[in-house]
Amino acid sequence: VQSLNCQAVITTPDPVEAVLKYYEEKLAIAKEPEANAPAGDNRRTDGKAVDVQSDSEGRPLQLHVITVNEADSSTMLVISRAEGEEKTHIAWSHFRRFAPAK
Repeated sequence: VQSLNCQAVITTPDPVEAVLKYYEEKLAIAKEPEANAPAGDNRRTDGKAVDVQSDSEGRPLQLHVITVNEADSSTMLVISRAEGEEKTHIAWSHFRRFAPAK
């Protein structure tokens, strides 16, 4: 099966909070669960599996990892900024599997 893997590291002077908000909107991370779902059930109806992890508390580094998995693609963002740094770093990786030729 043919596939494509893309990677990039970009920086921005924007604070981490602004970067997280941008990707939350862009990747539809804050999407509400299904209307009739039981309390605490965060399953999505759009076929995406989204996970956001933060490992910043008590550290001199803000670190957030966002993963978005779909049937034929996977995206990972690692967003970080250390104390004293002037820029937020975003390491982006995207994998897409293509359907076999017929």
